[in-house]
Amino acid sequence: MSVFYPLKDIADVHPMHVGEMAKLLYELQQAGQVIPESWVITAAYFQEALQKLTAREPIFADWPQLLWQTLDLQGYAGQHLAQRLCQPLLGLSLNLSQGPLLEAIGTPVVRLLPSLWLGDTDATGDFAEMIGTQVCWAEAGALETAIKRLWAELVGARSIAYCSHRYGARGSRSQAYPQAMSVAIVVQAVEPAMLSGTFTIRSDSVTIQVVQGLSQAIVQSLPDTYHDNLSATVPVSWQPGYQEQSYQPMAARFPLDESQANQLRDCLVITPITTTASEVLSPEAESSLLTTARQIQTWATAPLKVEWTLPASNANDLKITQAFGWPLTQARESAPDHSAKVSHPLSQLSGNPASPGCVVGRALVIHPNNPLPTSAHQQIIVAREVAPHWLPLLKTATAVVSETGGLTCHAAILARELGLPAVVGVTNATQSFQTDDTLQLDGDRGVVEIISTEQAAVSPSSSPPVLFQFEHQTEIWLNLSQPDRAERMASLPVAGIGLLRSEWLMMPVLDHQHPYLWIKKGDGELLQQRLLTQLRPILAAFFPRPVRYRSLDIRSNEFAQLQGAPRVESNPMLGMRGTFGYQQHPEFFQFELALLRQLQSEGYTNLQLLLPFVRTVEEVQYCWQLIQASGIHQANAFELWIMAEVPSVLFLMPQYVAAGVQGIALGTSDLTQLLLGVDRDQALFSTHFDERHPAVQAAIAHLIQQARTLQIPCTLCGVAAAHHTELVKSLVQQGITGISVDAAAIEATARAIGQAEGEWRVEGEE
Repeated sequence: MSVFYPLKDIADVHPMHVGEMAKLLYELQQAGQVIPESWVITAAYFQEALQKLTAREPIFADWPQLLWQTLDLQGYAGQHLAQRLCQPLLGLSLNLSQGPLLEAIGTPVVRLLPSLWLGDTDATGDFAEMIGTQVCWAEAGALETAIKRLWAELVGARSIAYCSHRYGARGSRSQAYPQAMSVAIVVQAVEPAMLSGTFTIRSDSVTIQVVQGLSQAIVQSLPDTYHDNLSATVPVSWQPGYQEQSYQPMAARFPLDESQANQLRDCLVITPITTTASEVLSPEAESSLLTTARQIQTWATAPLKVEWTLPASNANDLKITQAFGWPLTQARESAPDHSAKVSHPLSQLSGNPASPGCVVGRALVIHPNNPLPTSAHQQIIVAREVAPHWLPLLKTATAVVSETGGLTCHAAILARELGLPAVVGVTNATQSFQTDDTLQLDGDRGVVEIISTEQAAVSPSSSPPVLFQFEHQTEIWLNLSQPDRAERMASLPVAGIGLLRSEWLMMPVLDHQHPYLWIKKGDGELLQQRLLTQLRPILAAFFPRPVRYRSLDIRSNEFAQLQGAPRVESNPMLGMRGTFGYQQHPEFFQFELALLRQLQSEGYTNLQLLLPFVRTVEEVQYCWQLIQASGIHQANAFELWIMAEVPSVLFLMPQYVAAGVQGIALGTSDLTQLLLGVDRDQALFSTHFDERHPAVQAAIAHLIQQARTLQIPCTLCGVAAAHHTELVKSLVQQGITGISVDAAAIEATARAIGQAEGEWRVEGEE
C-alpha cells in the first residue's frame, strides 16, 4: 500500500488506513464543499516507525495497549512516562520521499492534522483536538520534524491522561478501550486567511465561531460567536469576542538551513489587531458562512465539528479544513421549540493542564467587573483571569478554570501552591459555563466539562501527596507560602522550603490594602503581628531545615485592586518591581528585615533571604547595607540568595558573589520570557515557548557552571523540572545542587533525579 494519497483518491481506502478526519474531508469534498489541497500519510507509516523503535524501547511493541496500561498514572507520574516515550520518537530517522506531495501542495507553509481511527463506532474528535496540529514550512526537513512531533503527542502526557480519563476507572465516561488505533496524517496547504473558525453541527442548531486570520488564534482568543437553529436571515446577531492578534503564513524563504527547518512555528506572522472578527465580516461572507453551515447540517447524520477558512484572496471562497465526529452531549436547555436559544454551545472545553488532579464540583463563574465574592464555598472558580489578590478566595475553592494564561500565569502558580487542580487558557469558559453547573475538571488532561448529577456521585477527587524515601546528592526543595499547609507538607522528604513568596504570604491578612499603605498609615506594627502569625507555623514545621523567604516582588498591575496601590505602569512586567523598587520604597524592605529579625530572636534561625528580580550589582550592594543594619546576617544559618531571572545575571555572577550573594535560585519563568521576548501570561506563548528552548537551556547551563566555579549553591525554582522531567537529567549532570517544586511534583521530580544520578554515575565510571 502507498504511503501517500491525494485526498481525492481515497474513495476505496478503508478508514483504518487514512483515519476518520481524512474520510470526512473526502466525503465533504464529494458533497460539493471546497477543501484545501490535501494529502494523506497513511497509518501504515506510523506502524513502520513503531517497529523501528521496538528494539530501542520494547514498550512500543504494545501499541496501542501501552496507553491503556497506564490508566493508574496521574499528574507528574504520567508526564515522566510520557518523556520516556516521546524522546525515541523525536530522535527517529525517517526516509519519506516527499517530492510529489510538496510539489502538489503548492504553498510555502503546510499543516499536519491527526487523522485517527478507533473502530467503526468510536468518534475521534476529542482525541484529535487534544493532540492538536503542527504547522511548518513545506520543506523536507521541516515536514519530517513536524511528523515526528505529531506522533510524539500521541504518547505525550496529555494523551496518557486522556486515556486514563476516558477508559479508566477515574473517568465519568469510563468505557471499554478500543483494541486498535490507527494514526494517519493529513498534510494540508496553508494560505493567507481573512477569517477562520468552526461550525459545531447538531441536528437542531449550529454554533459558529469566527476569528481573524488563521485558526491558530482560536486557542488564545475569545472568538465572535453565533448560535441558533439557522432559521435567522442575515445580518445575524453575533456575540462579540476578544482577539489581540492574528496569524498568517509567512512568505517562503528557501532554501532553509537545518536549524530553520526544525523551527516549526517560525513560518507564521503574528499581527496585533484592534477589531473583532464580526466587524470585518462582510454581508456576502456572512451569507456564505450560514449557507455552508446549512448545507453541512442537512448532509450530516451525526454531530460534527468542522473547521473552515475564508481565504484572503477571495473572502467568499469558503474552504473546509478539518472535520470530525463530535460526541457532544445534548444541549441542557433543549425544548420542542427549535428557535429557543441554547446557553451552552459546548459541554466540554480544553485548555492547558496547569495543576494536576481530577475533581467534580459546582461552578462559580466570575465575570469581569463583577464584585469578587468573599467565599467560593468549595466551588470550581471559572474566570477570565485570576489575580494574586484572589488568593483568599482561592483558598475556599476546589479547583480553578481561567480563560487566559499559560503554565506560569498566576492562576496556575497559585493553584499549584494551594494544591488545587487547574486548567488555564480555556477559551470561552465564562460564556460556556454558568454558576451552579456541575463540572468535572481534569487538571492532568486539561479538560473541563459539564456532567450530570449521577456522574458527579462517582467522580474522584484530588489525592494527597505520596510519602516516599529520597536519598540523593541533588536536593529537593518545596515551594510553599501558606501556613495552613505547612505541618502536612513538613512530613515530605525535602531539604527545606526553597521558595516562600512573601506577597502570597501577606495577601490573606492585608484587608484589601496595599502593603505600602499599611506603612504609610503607620500600621506597620499591626501588619507585623499578622505576618508573624503567618510565618511562625511554617518556620516551626520545617525547623531546622532552611526556609528561603523571597522578599516582596509585585508588579503594579497585580495588586491594583487594593486600596492605596500605586498607579498601574504601562509595562508592569518590566517596571517598579524587585530590588530596584526597594531603592524607591526602602521603608517596606526595612519592614520585612525587621520582621525576619524578630523571628530570629524567637529562635527561628532557619530563615534565609532571597532577593527577587535583581537587575544590577548596585541593587544587591544597597540591600546588603540594609541587611547589615538590621543584624539578620549574624545568625549562623542565615544566607543571602538572589533570584537569577534577569538575563544580566549571566554576565555579573562574580560581582554578585563579591557583593555578598551566597546562592542563586534560577527563576525560569521570568528568565524564559526575558530571553525570548514573550509574555508568559498569554496561553499561546506558553504553548510555543518554554524552558526547553536552546537559548534558555544554554543560559541555565552557564549559570550552573558559574555557580560551581564560584563555589555557591544553585537551585532551580521554576516549573520546568515538574512539567518537563526530561530536563532533570541535564540539570543533574551539569551539577545543579537542588530543585524546588510544588508538592504535587515532588515524587516525579525525585524519581527523575534518582534516575539521572544513577545514569550519571555509570557514565562517569566509563
